[in-house]
Amino acid sequence: RRRVRRLPSARCCRNLPARLARHARRRKKRHWHIDYLTCRARVVGAMAVEGGKSLECRIANGLAKRFSRIIPRFGASDCCCGGHLFLLAARGK
Repeated sequence: RRRVRRLPSARCCRNLPARLARHARRRKKRHWHIDYLTCRARVVGAMAVEGGKSLECRIANGLAKRFSRIIPRFGASDCCCGGHLFLLAARGK
């Protein structure tokens, strides 16, 4: 079983709890790239941090140093980061 960590952006979202709940549902109309992932994977948690795009990218760059596998360009189409989705090693590995 593989686990991934996604660093999403919700700058335009007025109702963040509703958006997170929508992403956690498996049955939904696919609109954002994360929808294609969450239709097949279980969401195990979420954390909201208030800040702008530069904070999102600083966090992504910090995670890139910790996790060796970045899914290229996922969630990073509007910036120059390598990606905002990270593959975590299976538990115990």
